[in-house]
Amino acid sequence: MKKRYFLICGLIILATLVAGLLIYPHLPERVPSHWDIHGKINGYESRLAAVLIVPAMMVLLVLAFAALPALSPRHFEIDTFQSTYLYLMLVIIVTLAYFHGLMLWAAFSPTVPMTRAILGGICVLWILMGNVLGRVRRNFYVGIRTPWTLASEQVWYATHRLGGRAFVWTGLLGLVLTFVLPNPLMMFPCLIAGALIPVVYSFVYYKRLEREGANL
Repeated sequence: MKKRYFLICGLIILATLVAGLLIYPHLPERVPSHWDIHGKINGYESRLAAVLIVPAMMVLLVLAFAALPALSPRHFEIDTFQSTYLYLMLVIIVTLAYFHGLMLWAAFSPTVPMTRAILGGICVLWILMGNVLGRVRRNFYVGIRTPWTLASEQVWYATHRLGGRAFVWTGLLGLVLTFVLPNPLMMFPCLIAGALIPVVYSFVYYKRLEREGANL
């Protein structure tokens, strides 16, 4: 199973790089790489950078995901939820490939609604991560890593069950608002709420258990 995830990620990175190299001769000298809050282009990079930077980031990310399990301290191993860990790696790689494709598309079509397309992608990422958040076991690399979740396995599990639901529902609401609101940036409070709710909950729940004298 582990090899399969890395193979899929490798194929996605290769496809991203090959696609960029194929269209490289047709790209303008300056490729749009940054947009303001109104979706207007306000940053450019060279053709070579536009084709290579994101695939390079993807390679570094996969290498990091491959190395981190070996660095885990005792009782915080990733082996207990390896498939979920690798799934998160794959989801992030697919999201980066999507953003890379958007950037290259914008080089040929400046009217691409980048703000909505990028925010929509983030919302989908939120939903996909939330869908498996409850399966993440206590570790130092992925998940809702607050002082209170790391200090208590009970708080970790409760927080991640709640966090998974919060991520999915705020991601879905944010996705709808992204394409409905006149200003798509107005959906950001949804994603912020999805991230903050489990953090606050982990503190409140830990303190409650502490007051009750639970064995943390």
